[in-house]
Amino acid sequence: MPATRHSLTHKFAVGGHEGYITVGLFEDGKPGELFITMAKEGSTIGGLMDTIGTLTSLSLQYGVPVEAMVNKFAHMRFEPSGWTGNPDIPNAKSVPDYIFRWLGMEFVPGYREANAPRRNGNGIGENGHAHGNGVHTSPATDTAKPAQETNGHVSPWLTTVPVEGPAHVLSGALEVTGDGPHVRSQQFAKFQTDAPACDNCGAITVRNGNCYLCHNCGNSMGCS
Repeated sequence: MPATRHSLTHKFAVGGHEGYITVGLFEDGKPGELFITMAKEGSTIGGLMDTIGTLTSLSLQYGVPVEAMVNKFAHMRFEPSGWTGNPDIPNAKSVPDYIFRWLGMEFVPGYREANAPRRNGNGIGENGHAHGNGVHTSPATDTAKPAQETNGHVSPWLTTVPVEGPAHVLSGALEVTGDGPHVRSQQFAKFQTDAPACDNCGAITVRNGNCYLCHNCGNSMGCS
């Protein structure tokens, strides 16, 4: 990286534990290094965060895609965890979970649209604009039209975002109707990334209210 480079700093809080993320950028705007500073924490937590930042920085500079690290480290569960105050990541399961999901929101095309909570009932912010890369909607249309290619890279995350309109105008798995193994495979291809495996049969579960339901054996995890 050049000796003088631009950077992006983000303040965060997870369960009342505050910190700062600083991302150094290559000349093309891609992330090249990560610094993590925890406020009011002891040397052990500070050392662990420095280690995570150094490992991430080396990975980025040796060509590891941001998507790969986001997939690997997002949704790790351990304390501290809790509410964050960030509308795109309202609840974090750990500090690394928050950090890498934030990196995905900022630097992975389509990740924000695919993973941010839906706002205003349709996943879109004020004035008809989705928060993130490449999505713009118009009140005259029923669906958002994503720019699925950014700088020559086709995003695996970006899908059509449904807005107000007929119930059948949906994206991804919800466009598929009917029944059968092939249809179910397409419907379940877009499970939320943090869904746990069923403790009865091992299949990936689906959120059902505050619980998770297994569509393979019918087991409900945590609910009656």
